[in-house]
Amino acid sequence: MAVSFDLFGTLVDADRPADPAAALVAAFDPAVETRDGASEAVAAAADRGPVAVLSNCSVPQLARRTLIRSALDRDAFDAAVTSVACGWRKPHDRAFETVADRLDADAADLLHVGDDPRTDGGVERCGGAFLDVADVSLAEFPDWLEGRACP
Repeated sequence: MAVSFDLFGTLVDADRPADPAAALVAAFDPAVETRDGASEAVAAAADRGPVAVLSNCSVPQLARRTLIRSALDRDAFDAAVTSVACGWRKPHDRAFETVADRLDADAADLLHVGDDPRTDGGVERCGGAFLDVADVSLAEFPDWLEGRACP
């Protein structure tokens, strides 16, 4: 099972300016707080298969800089895909197809974990599954994942 996680609002909370596309990347060093259960959720997913971050991020290198400042183990991620780098924003199918391709998986086999059904839920149009952190918290995710049939 391939799993992708939304970054902002799901794995981390970060201060962002009202217009992030206009911010100077060199000066844009957000204060980052790793959300409760995020590290354990990523580790549990990594135990089952490839893991990625898929973020609608319009500032080059912001997702990478955010991951560096977080408490997340960057080595647990097999890929990081952002809208600015791939050219597609969630909920577009191509965003999910791109992250699935980077994980050497089919989009139909992708589980995407996020906080916004309007954007993150777009994975369902590709045949994949969406898990809303409002329904299953990151702290509950390892047990939820354990209860799923092995791929």
